Amino acid sequence: MSSGLRAWSGAADTLAMQALASRCWPGGLHPGGLGWSQATDQLAEKIVLVDGVDGELLGWAGVTQPGSLALQVAAGRSDVRSDLIEWLIGTADGPELTVDAFDQDTVDDLKAVGLEPVSPPFGYYRMGQPGLHARADQLMAESPGGFTIRHMRPDEEDDRVAVHRSAWRPADLPFHPDHRPDMDESWTSSFTVETYRRVRSMGLYDSSLDLVAVAPDGSLAGCCIGWLDPATGWAEIEPLGVVPAYRRRGLSLALCAEVARRVSRLGGHDVFINTGPSETYPAPYRAYRRAGFAPFTRSTTLHRR
Repeated sequence: MSSGLRAWSGAADTLAMQALASRCWPGGLHPGGLGWSQATDQLAEKIVLVDGVDGELLGWAGVTQPGSLALQVAAGRSDVRSDLIEWLIGTADGPELTVDAFDQDTVDDLKAVGLEPVSPPFGYYRMGQPGLHARADQLMAESPGGFTIRHMRPDEEDDRVAVHRSAWRPADLPFHPDHRPDMDESWTSSFTVETYRRVRSMGLYDSSLDLVAVAPDGSLAGCCIGWLDPATGWAEIEPLGVVPAYRRRGLSLALCAEVARRVSRLGGHDVFINTGPSETYPAPYRAYRRAGFAPFTRSTTLHRR
């Protein structure tokens, strides 16, 4: 490993990565989404970090083999960015590489090592450039008749995990009929009680923003988590899901609106969702646009074949 780079070593490093994300926002991942991704093993398989002389994190990079890359660097630290890009190129198996860049200097440095900007759609969901945002005081929707939105109770951990797993069972997701990906019908969500406990241990997790939609019979019909960063006033909603039996009733909109109301009361002012228009999975983006979210593109995707 290059001098000055060190391997990710635990929760304290994740907190430092979230703090860097907050300082860089909106030029990078939202710190809440970063915490969710790390807790659910979706951020990167291998992560290295660079610290300043005062111990403050200056940047990090991650690789998921063979070629999915992630990069976040403090403003003005081209030296750190150069070292991390060198590590990424040397570590990824490739040959195909993909990474999102959030400023022109990073785009230029990645182009210098052979990556080129590409146009959407991208990836498994054939998605356009992700990013939606709305003012917290402008999101308004009521729960459909008989349903209520409240925060999760400590005594319903198992039910909270079950509603997430039901909402995110791959075969039950509302894929477009003309673009449904091939999948094994037996696949299930990887979300477990242990995963959920890791999520709740992340920085910025607030139980008052861990919401559930309750059906008239008392069962849980949907769920979401809002991650408010007090330093910026921005909250990210990640994840949000509704079980198949209760879709198309406005519960997604009601969950978003309740997050927004609570974020406003906590002093926040904007709500962000990291999704984009999708050929394969169009329903979420359309629902969020109906709720009042507008496109909020922050990144350029680069690729090397």
